[in-house]
Amino acid sequence: MMVRSFLVIISLFFFSEMYAQKTAYEKIDSLIKAVTDLPDTAKRQKVLALNDLATAYMHTSNFVQAARFYTESLDLATQVKDELLMALVYRNMAVLSLNQSNNAKMKEYHQKALAIYEKRNDKIRKADLLKLMADIMLTNGDTMNAHRYYEEAIAVFRETRNRLAEAMAYANFS
Repeated sequence: MMVRSFLVIISLFFFSEMYAQKTAYEKIDSLIKAVTDLPDTAKRQKVLALNDLATAYMHTSNFVQAARFYTESLDLATQVKDELLMALVYRNMAVLSLNQSNNAKMKEYHQKALAIYEKRNDKIRKADLLKLMADIMLTNGDTMNAHRYYEEAIAVFRETRNRLAEAMAYANFS
């Protein structure tokens, strides 16, 4: 009976993984079609579609394709001079770098996104990014830098009166 239960659990896990992979690849297919169908004049929408496509590839652990489409997305965002889109792509490139265990690149991309938010005085996105950086540092065991980023995020959350985000940052900070 115990062996049969174990086999059922393993089968369920296997099939749920297969379904997740199938769903991810269906999303990739639909995003490729969306990118292809967008007119050349819809550059901002194309940046977002390429970014989403890269993220979908990252979720399937196809980091080469993810890097390719993030780079295309960033190039196009730079071409249209949309700093918020550039920051979004930098943020996602940082996550990709983390998945590739490239902490130096991860920090570099986070800093580029942070610089854009600071330049634009976008406190909400800045605080969210600082908390994300802190969460990543904490996950990687770098508690000293994690605490520094949490302190910065908490100060901005307090300034923007985002009590829920402030409480969540405090929960991770302790």
